[in-house]
Amino acid sequence: MKKIKILIACGSGIATSTIGADVVKEICKNLKISSFEIIKCTMTEISSMEKNVDLILTTNNYTGKTQIPHISITGFITGINEDALREKVKKQILEIYQQLKQ
Repeated sequence: MKKIKILIACGSGIATSTIGADVVKEICKNLKISSFEIIKCTMTEISSMEKNVDLILTTNNYTGKTQIPHISITGFITGINEDALREKVKKQILEIYQQLKQ
């Protein structure tokens, strides 16, 4: 099976993207999805990297256009509406997983 490739972007490509990556790993583990890859980058690298991934998650405000699903995961950093955000990310990952299984 093809891996789900998830791009997580933040200002530096290191700090808050790592926090987001930890939450996404937990979500995938709870969904029993082991075939995934997390790629971290800066916000400015999104447009050049999006063609190689299935989902874009950003910890900062990103207003650029994307050709694939994009979710702001600022709530994982701030704790605001985190449960609802987890559900939204979970739903999107499951949708991509089902598409890749076909």
